[in-house]
Amino acid sequence: MRIFYWNIRGVRKAAASRALHIFLRDHSPDVVCIAEPMVDSFSFPARFFNRLGFMTEFIHNSRLDKVPNLWVVWKNSLARPVVVQSSEQMISVSMQWNGQQVVVSMIHASCFRAERRNLWVEMGIVAALSFPWVALGDFNATLYSHEKRGPGRFNVGAAAEFQAMVDACDLISSPSQGSNFTWTNNRCRGHVAARLDRSFFNAQWLEVFGDCGQKVLHRSISDHAPILFSLAAIPKPRNAPFRLHRFWMEEESFVDLVRDVWSREVRGGPIGRLAYKLRAVKSALKGWARQTFPNLDVALKDATAEVEEVQRTIDQIGMSDELYAREAEAKTKLLKAVEMHEKLWAEKARCNWAKLGDRNSKFFHLSVKVIPNEMNREDSSILEAIPAREEIKKVVWGLDPDSSPGPDGFPGAFFKQCWEIVGDDFCGVVIAFFRGGKLPNGIMAKRLSCLLPRLVSDEQGAFQKGKIISSNIGLASELANLLHTSVRGGGMGIKIDVQKAYDTLSWDFLFAVLKKFGFSDVWLAWIHEILVSSRISVLLNGGPVGFFGVEKVKKITVKWEEICRPKEEGGLGIRRLRDVNCAVLSKLVWQMKHEGSAFSSFLRARFVNEGGDLKKGYRASSVFIGIAKMWNFVSLSERWMVGTGSDATGYSKAQDSEIAFSDLMDTESMSGDNPNTIRLKELRRKHTVPKTRDGNISMAIDEDVGTILILEFLLQSSSYEITNSSSMVQK
Repeated sequence: MRIFYWNIRGVRKAAASRALHIFLRDHSPDVVCIAEPMVDSFSFPARFFNRLGFMTEFIHNSRLDKVPNLWVVWKNSLARPVVVQSSEQMISVSMQWNGQQVVVSMIHASCFRAERRNLWVEMGIVAALSFPWVALGDFNATLYSHEKRGPGRFNVGAAAEFQAMVDACDLISSPSQGSNFTWTNNRCRGHVAARLDRSFFNAQWLEVFGDCGQKVLHRSISDHAPILFSLAAIPKPRNAPFRLHRFWMEEESFVDLVRDVWSREVRGGPIGRLAYKLRAVKSALKGWARQTFPNLDVALKDATAEVEEVQRTIDQIGMSDELYAREAEAKTKLLKAVEMHEKLWAEKARCNWAKLGDRNSKFFHLSVKVIPNEMNREDSSILEAIPAREEIKKVVWGLDPDSSPGPDGFPGAFFKQCWEIVGDDFCGVVIAFFRGGKLPNGIMAKRLSCLLPRLVSDEQGAFQKGKIISSNIGLASELANLLHTSVRGGGMGIKIDVQKAYDTLSWDFLFAVLKKFGFSDVWLAWIHEILVSSRISVLLNGGPVGFFGVEKVKKITVKWEEICRPKEEGGLGIRRLRDVNCAVLSKLVWQMKHEGSAFSSFLRARFVNEGGDLKKGYRASSVFIGIAKMWNFVSLSERWMVGTGSDATGYSKAQDSEIAFSDLMDTESMSGDNPNTIRLKELRRKHTVPKTRDGNISMAIDEDVGTILILEFLLQSSSYEITNSSSMVQK
């Protein structure tokens, strides 16, 4: 089914008739809705539509003292639709499509917010019919602020009422192709564009017809663009790249197939052999996957229907041995179909991103002159050595098995699963790369990681494992707040022009810095080769659209509302900023309590008193309010991992001596439902030792066998106190 909607703004114009003729001829819609024809119903151009294959009769709405603003026409092959509801802003019709009764609502909303409220009520009435339903047209309102561009404020109240209607009717916004805006005021100065025309459908429509979407066509003689709603899903591009799914490798015949294809004799160099074998495996897997794994959506639907059918039979005639076996088999099929379906969508929903680079400035170029030479000849020999097979295997085993595959479609999990088959050829290619002057990225990163502590200062607070960028931001903010505080020597702040932008990074500067550090010319040539040879492509509707180098980053805009949706709804599962802020603040409090970094020491000196508690007052601060908010939460929730207990000691007043916690562990005297649990009540703290809300202190004991037992020592506060907690590690 195809439904064409256009706010034509006057159908009598010759240019409008020509444009409408072209649209209907090129897109062959089944139902057409014309908004604002601006003529009375007696002037309906029946011959015009009949020549294009539509009925000569039509449906229109009625308005007091005004001509109709909605016309509905349909193909000759369709039965006449039945009007369900008609008003000044909407026509809803019921019609048959492929034996299924559906409801289609055509909208032309009022420009006035108060009158649109009547439309929202009318749509709620149609939603109660519980039929497959699609609603499309000119809603004269936007849902989100990014759907309007140009002068004038975004109407938050109107958008909220619009969204409330969408939620109340359980409508789903149709995926859209084409322009982001469907209306414009056609002005050069004061240009305004907005998304006023759109389509929605309900869950019943999606369940019956599956994928659907809309396409925004080009604007011509009207200030509104036509929209074409279609049941057909966006066609899969012919150039869709091959992707190996991880659940394929769980099939028993997978490894045998790869072994059979890989064992075929291939002549040529190591790189050519590996490329040829990967292409051969790819071709064999495509056919094998089509036979082994059918359409997962269809398989899930069929398995669900089979379970429902068996259970209906059991309800009617009762349980029997045959029906019991059929139900068990049907449930097994359903569980397998659900599992495969979830694995497929889990792979589709994955997302990895990276932030790279700093823009160079005059300050950075001057700093090159004072960079110390940290590399020696021994370091260079280690970096440039031809890797052994075991080193290559460790790098492969370190790959993220769930990461997105490269252009060849094979993820890291494939090489790990089939290493005994592909390992020799793979290692041969890596060695050939080294001898040919190109360095594989994984081995480069692995070898370089051991040298990073010598090259990166402690003040570098981001883009390293275990560090977060908010530390340096918080420190800079707190220092800025203290600039006006009277101190000996005064204070001064310097703003350096440094931008975080990979596409403005000077490669000459990058290599000058590496050269100054002492990296050899061979190593620098390898890095340069990796940068200039890398190519990136963007998938549009599943197919790659060209390739471009990494020297310039392409900016892609994605709606914030879309990426904040759950992954199962097509989003990225981005958490709410409030939750992220609480997590970052909790991390900051933990660092203040237990870390020795410059930032943590600075914050402790400002906000923590000698007893380890948070101070009541503070001077101007950007972070204290957040710290105070999360301080008690972290203090009540944190735990210590004591290890074996031999290095964590307490003081026995009765014995007037120190005693290790491990000596206090008497498994025979342990009590409670769990034989590995005893309690430590009201242990007197020295410095800051965390407690639970009931005064207990939870500790974790790491036994030699590697099992971690959660123990709470039963001690009296009058008998022991902690004197040595230096070996405790925060859990």
